[in-house]
Amino acid sequence: MDIVSDLPFKLQVIKQFPKVSYQNATFFLSNPKELWSQEEITLSIEENDEIEILFDSEDSEAKLYLEALDIVPIDDRKIAYDEKGHVYRMPSREPFTLYKVNSGYDALCVDMFQISVYCYKKWYYGTFQVLPKPMSVGEWTMMKDELEKEMVGLAQDIVRRNIGVGNQKYGDVPPKVLYSFIIIKKYAQTVLAALIDIAENPRCEIMTQYKNVGNNRNCRFDEESIRRYATRAGSEATYRVPEKVTNYDIQDNRLLKMILLDYEKRLNQFLVLLDEMDDYSKTFNSGQTEQYKNEWEKSILEFRMVARKLKKITSLLKTKEWYFSVSDVTEAYIPHSFIMDTRYNTLYQMYLELRKDTFQVEFDSEFSYTWKRSSYLYEMWCFFRICHLLSGKYEPDVRGWNNIFAGKILFPFLKAGTVMQFSDGEILLKVVFDQPLLVFSNKKTTHEVPLYIAETHEALKIHNRPDILIHVYDVKKEWYLGAIVLECKYRKINSFWTENGGRSSIGQLQAYYNNTRSDYHFGGKGKRLNIRPVKKVIVLTPDIHGDGRSQEDFGILVKSFKPTDTGELVESVTDELNAVISELKEISQELQW
Repeated sequence: MDIVSDLPFKLQVIKQFPKVSYQNATFFLSNPKELWSQEEITLSIEENDEIEILFDSEDSEAKLYLEALDIVPIDDRKIAYDEKGHVYRMPSREPFTLYKVNSGYDALCVDMFQISVYCYKKWYYGTFQVLPKPMSVGEWTMMKDELEKEMVGLAQDIVRRNIGVGNQKYGDVPPKVLYSFIIIKKYAQTVLAALIDIAENPRCEIMTQYKNVGNNRNCRFDEESIRRYATRAGSEATYRVPEKVTNYDIQDNRLLKMILLDYEKRLNQFLVLLDEMDDYSKTFNSGQTEQYKNEWEKSILEFRMVARKLKKITSLLKTKEWYFSVSDVTEAYIPHSFIMDTRYNTLYQMYLELRKDTFQVEFDSEFSYTWKRSSYLYEMWCFFRICHLLSGKYEPDVRGWNNIFAGKILFPFLKAGTVMQFSDGEILLKVVFDQPLLVFSNKKTTHEVPLYIAETHEALKIHNRPDILIHVYDVKKEWYLGAIVLECKYRKINSFWTENGGRSSIGQLQAYYNNTRSDYHFGGKGKRLNIRPVKKVIVLTPDIHGDGRSQEDFGILVKSFKPTDTGELVESVTDELNAVISELKEISQELQW
């Protein structure tokens, strides 16, 4: 390991809060390959800290490369781009702001970044670590991993239910059969075009073969023919002459044949599965509604049509004369031509996805950008965990998630107003993500959008955007029973629970309980009896020290909620939600007498 000393530059992190502190970078290596095998960190900060960085050197040509520089405002005069388009920082005696709260700066994501410094024509490499604040690195990583698993798991559950594979006979359907077809469907249009074109214009190579012809015929000779004629001294009655032939038995087509056989096998498996599911639904009553059955039948019909169309194309290609001359794969190598031909490469990329051990759901391109804010990551994680725990008792309604089958398999990005519904036949739950409530007006509210915020004397401090809102309905009586607010605080308890603190959220939490109104609460009786529609405000925080704190007069309860090796925290939140829902049911029954 080649550690560099006597650095010809100064690199320093300046932390502004709670008091100014300085951290100098001293650990650098000359070999970047050794960087990630070392435990020592060059610079380390916590996310959401207000940070300035000083980079200075006597070498006016010195350059500081850091991935986080792309979030620095472009009007910074010391930011430039090299000939390869990479952003770097020029040396200066003045520090520059890397992140500042409540400004135009993006927050740094929790990660490990590489520092690269070019100074006096030499390279120096170090690491820049951003640590999570309210939880450990292990817990943060677990949260990120769990969020991805939740998204994939929920998407897979929605996929199964969309094609009628719920809790009945195929509740444990082999996922590889199902997921294989989803991958096939994802590539359906491009694969169809590729197969049609390949059928008529396959890859091939022109080869020279030799054949014997009578020496009394006019023939074209090449060097091989002349050499043979000269060595035999004209003693043969035939000439060995060249002939150009088209050879289709090349590695490109052998790989194509292997892919097609695997492709067709998976299609057949899925068609058999669809037939079995169809027969089962006609024989047994699944207990689903007519609307659900209609959606189920439409999905089955669509999948069957796509599968059969794809199978016809593969069958057509296999009837081509050139296909019969293609042998099986004997050597496992991928020719460069196979990758460069977009038709063959499309099939190959699909094949690689089909061969994966686990099914991968593609995420919206916006999704990767959200990792820059751990607070939003935490909100998303909480939403999916809440949906997951509710699905243990209530059946999800998947009609709002049909676009999972549109084009690429994109799991819907969590935009404001994303809704998941759950029901057990008696109670309907609508879980809403980051949706603003109507303000100062009940005229636009409906039974589906039942809440609004009443006007108060503090009009400049309107709190009308809960992170997660659970609406509770009585299905049989068609009553709106009330709501549960879940506010996700990716902070330590003391930063938002202190009454007079600058970042206190007590006023916000109390407002959700005090200021919400509904004309539909308990069939209108709730408003007449002055019953508040928000029954509970549950604050979710990763800070274990905040668990159990409450303000009973305002229905506020703090619950520690973060990834753990045990399910204790999740079970505690589940129990609390079930208790509130049960209480709303009891109140509803009392008011109906």
